[in-house]
Amino acid sequence: GETYYFDVFSYTRRRVPKVFPYTQGELVEEMRRRRIGRPSTYAKIVQTLLDRHYVVQKGRFLYPTKLGVDVYSYLSTHFPEYTSEEFTRELEELMDKVERGEVDYQEIIRSLKPVLRFAKINPKQTVGD
Repeated sequence: GETYYFDVFSYTRRRVPKVFPYTQGELVEEMRRRRIGRPSTYAKIVQTLLDRHYVVQKGRFLYPTKLGVDVYSYLSTHFPEYTSEEFTRELEELMDKVERGEVDYQEIIRSLKPVLRFAKINPKQTVGD
C-alpha cells in the first residue's frame, strides 16, 4: 500500500453528549418518573422547549441546542434554588394541596413572593384574579 500525507488546516472538536437524546415519548416518561409536571402539562412543556429552540427534533429524537444548554447552565448556576427538580416537586405538591382545599391559594402566593419577584410577577396581581 501507498502512504499519503496531507496538511490539516482545521478540525472541529465535538463533545459527546452526557445524556443520550430522548424521543418526545421517552422525555414525557422520564418527567413522569421524576415527578416533574403533570399529565395535562407534558405536551405543553415539550412544545415550549421546541418553540424556544432549547431543543430541536431530528428524526424521532430531541437534541439540546447550544441555546438550551447555555440557558440551563446559566439558570442552574445562578439560581439553583429555583431550578432544582425538588423545588419543582414542592411547587406541584403545593398546587395539589390548593386543589384539594387543604391550603388557601393566597397563603401560598404570599409564601412564594420571593419566587414571584424573581420571575418578575407582581404578587398583588395574582391574588384575587
